[in-house]
Amino acid sequence: MGLVFLLILVLWLSRSTRWDRAVSLLDYSYKFNKKKINENKEIDCSGYVSYIVGLNLGSWELVEKAENVFATAHLTEAMFQDGTLVAYDNGDNGWDRGRRNGVNHVGLVLEHAGHLYMCESALELRGVAVRPLREALKDWNSTASKHHFGDSYLDQTEFKTKQFYVGRI
Repeated sequence: MGLVFLLILVLWLSRSTRWDRAVSLLDYSYKFNKKKINENKEIDCSGYVSYIVGLNLGSWELVEKAENVFATAHLTEAMFQDGTLVAYDNGDNGWDRGRRNGVNHVGLVLEHAGHLYMCESALELRGVAVRPLREALKDWNSTASKHHFGDSYLDQTEFKTKQFYVGRI
């Protein structure tokens, strides 16, 4: 049974688009540290983005894999196009301590029918959500304001900055 499922998954990934994969998990709930699609229909943010782009990476690794990454304390719509990865480091949360770039949440922007959408899995959204970019940016920038993006914090022995990372994947 497992081998058949794996074969079907490989065929699906090879024939489907990123958009198809993003919307195929709309019934998934958020579950911390769930990195792969599963029968319980639970996935975390990096697992969801990894599934869409066909990788198997954590949130900080997705940022490291992205191209032309830049850091910022505020997001604008002009920063985004199809395939833009966006992530943030909102400070030391304990479980994310010691990561090279401090990232603790990630999403992916995709274009569909001429419009940009933020694709992410988050507890606050009750799981996987695909929503208009403009709507999502209000929430992401609200997080930046609440957590004082631009400020530094000490992560073990290294100072890091609370910020967004934006790049192409």
